[in-house]
Amino acid sequence: MKKIITNEKGVTLVELIAALVIATIVIGVLSITFMSVNHQWNRSTQKYHDDAQARRAMNLLADALTDATQVYVKKNEFRFKTGNGDLKAVKYEAGKLILYDYTAAALEQENGTYQNGIELAANVASPPVFNDQPDFSGMIPGGSLFRLQVYFRYTEYSVNGSTKDKLKPYTITIKLFKEE
Repeated sequence: MKKIITNEKGVTLVELIAALVIATIVIGVLSITFMSVNHQWNRSTQKYHDDAQARRAMNLLADALTDATQVYVKKNEFRFKTGNGDLKAVKYEAGKLILYDYTAAALEQENGTYQNGIELAANVASPPVFNDQPDFSGMIPGGSLFRLQVYFRYTEYSVNGSTKDKLKPYTITIKLFKEE
């Protein structure tokens, strides 16, 4: 009788290939999952950053206008007089809102000087809108209530990785003090 020799100590080529295929599938699934989670994390982080920047700008505007007694609105700019008599201006320039100290005899004066600019936001889509009237210009007297709306630009990411610029409005309502 012939004796069949079986060697159970080694791994056959078929078993080795099967293990490699299974390991490749597991690593592929894990890497795709990691990339998807990382992509989602980056999108949500960017969205949070954009929203925080817009809220910060609106809070700074609200703080600046807290003790305002008059507001003068013109294209791409508005100026206001604070309770202590200081004049300020907020200008929309190349997608940015910038707060300035304004030096002039009156808010309506066109040849005043702008100094000490502070950038409030850099992702602004258009000039601020007053009382839902995009072309509004003129004086808002003390004691008036008005709405200030600013459209901020943010990037929306789709599942397939494409991007699309979107606009999101942020609104504050301000009650001006009456001058005594």
